[in-house]
Amino acid sequence: MKKTTSRFAMMAIALSLFFVACKKNDVTQPSHPDENLKTSSQRIKEQLDSVVKIWNTNAIVDLKLKGYTLDESNITDNNIANIRQQLLNGNNIVPYFDGKNAASFRLNTLQQSIALQKSAQPTGLDKLDQDAGDRFSRTINSVIQPGQHVATLQWQVNGQTLTSTCIYDNKGLVYDNVLTNMFVVNDNTQPEQSNLNKLSAQNVSAASNQAYTAQVVDVTIKWVWGSERGKVRVYHSILVDWSKYKIISNWGSSNNYMSVGSADSRQSDYGNHGTYALLSWAYGWATPTADFSFSHDGNFKWSVSLSGVGSKGGGQGIHNYYLQ
Repeated sequence: MKKTTSRFAMMAIALSLFFVACKKNDVTQPSHPDENLKTSSQRIKEQLDSVVKIWNTNAIVDLKLKGYTLDESNITDNNIANIRQQLLNGNNIVPYFDGKNAASFRLNTLQQSIALQKSAQPTGLDKLDQDAGDRFSRTINSVIQPGQHVATLQWQVNGQTLTSTCIYDNKGLVYDNVLTNMFVVNDNTQPEQSNLNKLSAQNVSAASNQAYTAQVVDVTIKWVWGSERGKVRVYHSILVDWSKYKIISNWGSSNNYMSVGSADSRQSDYGNHGTYALLSWAYGWATPTADFSFSHDGNFKWSVSLSGVGSKGGGQGIHNYYLQ
């Protein structure tokens, strides 16, 4: 009896230890918001530090990032309205820059930028935009969401200091009135008058059909911290029947994208005349609060118009492929 009793006692003790161990293993350790924020802020820190290192030393215009402060709180349902209002304040600075020419750089307040879009005489590809203010508001309300984070950026321009409200998440920048509208554009597109591609039948089998493709538009958009932000590529392709010395097909294609913004293009057959073929093309890119639109005449000659507050750009033309 004593042996049996002691066995039961030992089993009871073992089972109790097992259940205690299981209970401890099932306990989930509480997460620490500051650890989550540290993970979320790693990418934006890399981006902002690169702005200081790369852009500040090679700035095309007199605008440099001098410092930044990361908030320790998240955007929530309780404070999101206030954050959006900070970004929609009419006294905020919203730059315009084409990414290439220092003379294009302008620093206007949001209020001034909206007024110019509604009333100023359009220049170049720009058009009047009565919806500029509403579009800006819609964009901010759509882009800023709970769970994101806030930073304050300090900029130096023309010897003065200004600040901007920067929104970021664990992937990096989401939106900032200044930083979003600054970038570098590498445009290797050839002028329209030089957009001629000559083809020769030399060394081509007389009975063969040959396809050819020329790159018509070559635009790369880079963040001011150095990495690629977007690109626009437009191509003109033809199919030649060398036995008849004739272009038998004519078409275009493209490859476009832009992060924290948009980029797109249009292209179409503008006339196949047998020994030469034309492609009409147009492209546009814009930061989130700006916009572009395409239109064409009855012969499918494409054009682009730019609008909205913020930076944007585009181009249009005709490319000629011909046989010699």
